[in-house]
Amino acid sequence: MEGGLRGAGEAALLLRKLNRPPEAVTVKLKSEPTAATVSQAAAQANSQVDAAVQGTWMQMVPSPKGMSTWYWEIRANGTYAFWSTGPGAVAPHSGTLLAGEGKWAMNSPSWVDGGTYQVPNTNTLVANGRLGTGYWHRRP
Repeated sequence: MEGGLRGAGEAALLLRKLNRPPEAVTVKLKSEPTAATVSQAAAQANSQVDAAVQGTWMQMVPSPKGMSTWYWEIRANGTYAFWSTGPGAVAPHSGTLLAGEGKWAMNSPSWVDGGTYQVPNTNTLVANGRLGTGYWHRRP
């Protein structure tokens, strides 16, 4: 019973942390910004998607029909597109996507998923979700 109480306390603490309003962040620039730098910084600040996960990712996925290649294009504006090729290809879909602080969620008329992610380096995205763990590689 003691473990259950501790788990309930940890759950309550986590819930309080998740419901906290975001803290303000102050950024100091070292040099005078250019108009392009200001525009890029504003776009990233307004993005619903962590800059580290933006781009087109791919992974090879085996199936009984053969090997397929899955593609996941994650856009800064909070949208995504998914498609695949090969004998084990699955239906394409697109929709909205949020990704930040190691958590992601996507929604389309045909697919809803979410979970956690890590970006161990600029070319690898490890996403855990409905289908398990996917090791995505940045598409050149």
